[in-house]
Amino acid sequence: MAKLVSGKDEGNSGQFSVAWQLEYPGDANGKDTDTERLYASWLVGDVVVRAQSDGVVGYSISDGSQVWGTPVPSGSIMCGATLTQQDGFAAITYGSSKKCDSVAGIDLRTGKETFTAKIEAEDTKGRFDTKAPLLNIVGKYVVVSMEDKVTAYEVADGKRRWTRTGGLGCTTGAQMAAGNGIVLVSEKCLGKGDKLIAVDAGTGIPKWAATVPRGSYITDIFSASPALARISPPGLDPVLLSFDAKGTKLAEIPQKLDGLEMIDYNLTARIGDHYGQRRYAFHIVGTTLYAPTMSWLTSKPDNQIVAVDLTTGKLKWGSRGSTMQFHTIRADESGVLGFEDGRFEQSPRLVRLDPATGATTTLATGAKAESLDVPSSADAHETAGTILFLPLEQPVTKKVAILALR
Repeated sequence: MAKLVSGKDEGNSGQFSVAWQLEYPGDANGKDTDTERLYASWLVGDVVVRAQSDGVVGYSISDGSQVWGTPVPSGSIMCGATLTQQDGFAAITYGSSKKCDSVAGIDLRTGKETFTAKIEAEDTKGRFDTKAPLLNIVGKYVVVSMEDKVTAYEVADGKRRWTRTGGLGCTTGAQMAAGNGIVLVSEKCLGKGDKLIAVDAGTGIPKWAATVPRGSYITDIFSASPALARISPPGLDPVLLSFDAKGTKLAEIPQKLDGLEMIDYNLTARIGDHYGQRRYAFHIVGTTLYAPTMSWLTSKPDNQIVAVDLTTGKLKWGSRGSTMQFHTIRADESGVLGFEDGRFEQSPRLVRLDPATGATTTLATGAKAESLDVPSSADAHETAGTILFLPLEQPVTKKVAILALR
């Protein structure tokens, strides 16, 4: 299959098939609710890494063999992980069934812990109430939000850099995103409007703040830089708000554009009654938002992805030309790389959507039979011509923990 390097295609229209697959261990019918789920996955060099209930494991992309494994402490269970990595580092949180009270940094190249630290967490009445802290990695810092306290640690050694709490009558950090040196958190104050506060990731010093319309509340923060959040106005449909680097509102974007409703897929990696990080289907490159749509409910069944200008809130384009399920792998300056699952009717395709027009270019295809093995809800990666799918939980009919196509 054609290799994809830095978003550029070395040829196209190659063929792919199953290169290898890793099965879950044990009896498919004997698992409990805390096993065989995915908290996060990352690519580092020639290794794909899974964060799972009992620890973090790295596998060779070439053949699926285990390269390293780092278990969580005995008696503990993972409860969260950063969905992204920075320069080969990520972070996880873990604890007991009643308290998620520890954070650790992980060097994804070796599997070694770079630090561990205790975080504040209250005991709960039962597992149903246990919730993982929000966890992000940005530059050299791991940022944890738990119990109205946002704290940043050095990922290399765990040194605490700063802590932010809500002021009198306020709570902070119920929603959080981080990127490009910025941590963006929500702040809710009694009798006042919700705020978005952007702070420097290294110092915690505020750079700007923006108050949303009174009576509205912030439900999600999708991106820190550029800043994009969703608010719920009273009696109205939710809208997206975009901001510039100084906190000035740029656009108010409805989730339905040109009759197509954008899907953010507010999914959590649910592990029994623990909840992990939210996985959003939005991808942002520069000032362009790429989002899947509920096109199957409209008269435009082949619109898979829309591109929205965050500076104006206007629709740039909607992709066309397929009725297959679209798995976004990544978005960058060269467009959107995605996998179209043919299911039973068509051959699956690896495709790229042009950033200016949304036009589809086929990079590689597979046999129809290959589409039957692709999980519908999974992390998706591509590197040097290998496509990797890691299901968020064990599929009903398959025991595949990692599927590699090449």
